[in-house]
Amino acid sequence: MADAHLTYTLDIAPDSSWVAATPSAVTRSVFLYVQEAGNFIAGPNYDTRRSGLDSYLLHLTLEGGGRLEYEGRGYRLLPGDLFWIDCQRPQYYCTDPDTGRWHGLWVHCAGPVACAFYGEFRALSPDSCRVTLNAGASVGSLLEQLIDCCAPGRPDPAREVRAAGLLTQAMTQAMESLLGDRCGEGVPEAVALARGYLFEHYAQRITLEDLSRRYAMNKYYFQKLFKRYVGATPNEYLILTRINRAKELLRTTSLTVSEIAHRVGMENPSHFINLFKRHEGITPQLYRLRWRE
Repeated sequence: MADAHLTYTLDIAPDSSWVAATPSAVTRSVFLYVQEAGNFIAGPNYDTRRSGLDSYLLHLTLEGGGRLEYEGRGYRLLPGDLFWIDCQRPQYYCTDPDTGRWHGLWVHCAGPVACAFYGEFRALSPDSCRVTLNAGASVGSLLEQLIDCCAPGRPDPAREVRAAGLLTQAMTQAMESLLGDRCGEGVPEAVALARGYLFEHYAQRITLEDLSRRYAMNKYYFQKLFKRYVGATPNEYLILTRINRAKELLRTTSLTVSEIAHRVGMENPSHFINLFKRHEGITPQLYRLRWRE
């Protein structure tokens, strides 16, 4: 872990707020938790340069504008833009000189699952740490409630649990906004058709080459496009579809595991058992014993 480094110019209005939280040992070991949070109305000289901090930062621009430099990229931050970064990595952010004012809500957070949440966010957006929130997103309200939750006072386990829930909702909405038009009408026709084809013909042998020829695309481009809108490669989606169907058969029939493997398109029962165990953590037979009743 790198040594923490921080330099900043704190040019903020008097009506800005800034709270620090010291969660209990139980909260640190189990939940997402807030380290600091704030509602900053920043002037033209506000800036922060940092690295090596064991924290994740979510920052939502409400008014004015900001600038961010992170992972070799520069971002202009407009109202409705949220950035989410790992503060171990070098970052620099400041008030946009073109606006001279930057009003935003922010939270530094950590916790056992913070890395996993951030990893999923960046898996959805590998080229950018910024997302423009959906019109219906309530991340601003969630961050305001987080600041209230962390207001000074005696330790309160209920507030820490509530803060963990608010953080989870804010992170989830950021990821939903990233998906944006990847759902419904925004899905390319070839992806929608391929997803339906895999769902209907999961018991057949289907390769990436088969699909790319079927929809007249380069196979590598097709796989990238499919994963962008579905969240899994065609093969991953096919495997999950087969496993879901196998679960139904394990719970509702007396077919043997080998017979079920063949029913869902897996010619090698041992390979099916290994795949099932990899995804579920238990064998198909144990799944049947636990769930069939």
